[in-house]
Amino acid sequence: MNTRQMVERARAGDRFAVDRLEDLLRERVLRTAGHYAHLTGMDREDLQQEMWLGMFMGLQQVDVNIGDPLCYLYLRGKWRLLEAIRRSDRERAEPLDDGAYIPDRRLFEDEVHSRWLTRELADRLKGPQRQILEGLLQGRMQEELATTLGCTAANVSYHVRKIREGYRALAAERNQTNRGKLGHPGPQGAGERPKNERNAARCIHAA
Repeated sequence: MNTRQMVERARAGDRFAVDRLEDLLRERVLRTAGHYAHLTGMDREDLQQEMWLGMFMGLQQVDVNIGDPLCYLYLRGKWRLLEAIRRSDRERAEPLDDGAYIPDRRLFEDEVHSRWLTRELADRLKGPQRQILEGLLQGRMQEELATTLGCTAANVSYHVRKIREGYRALAAERNQTNRGKLGHPGPQGAGERPKNERNAARCIHAA
């Protein structure tokens, strides 16, 4: 029984085919849910359940004649996991048509990564650098922050450069970890600045 036949039988309710699909996808589900649980602090088992639910919903819509059905199911599960993280982070549930694709998937994933990377960076920073980062995230200008902190704009500018360096180092660290855990290269090409870094650092570069 090849993959396409297995998917078709699972969609028809064949318990053996469903169990076989779960076996083939389980390791990727565990790795992905574990990665995002570590990144966000959410419960790993809850994220696993979101992935399985997304994949089983996708089972009803996958076209076995186009591409790799297992890849499609995995991605459907992953996008549902990301939506669960976004709902949790914003503390509000937004209606989602489970039968439709989630728009702007790459930007969607970058949004989740960048938000949590910025939070982790804030936890690592101390003293004035943490205060400056929090101020920049609130849209405050360097001159305003200098007045609040009782220092010069040049001092704030120095700390902003250090914050940027810290963010780049953290983003590179996370991207390297992702490649190792998920067993494939990240979406960026060699030497390209990560998209999630560009998104999260907008407020810093605009300062």
